[in-house]
Amino acid sequence: MKTVINIFAIVGVCLVLLIATGLYLDIKQMDRTEGGYEAPFVGVTGKPID
Repeated sequence: MKTVINIFAIVGVCLVLLIATGLYLDIKQMDRTEGGYEAPFVGVTGKPID
């Protein structure tokens, strides 16, 4: 029984680390633009919406 609990604990810790890493990478890549509010933005392609 103790072995099963240890396995679940290890899996749980691994999943929490994976979710935290994924969340960090997602937030880091969310806004890759540089500069202010005036065009042209660096790293953005497409037509501007006015």
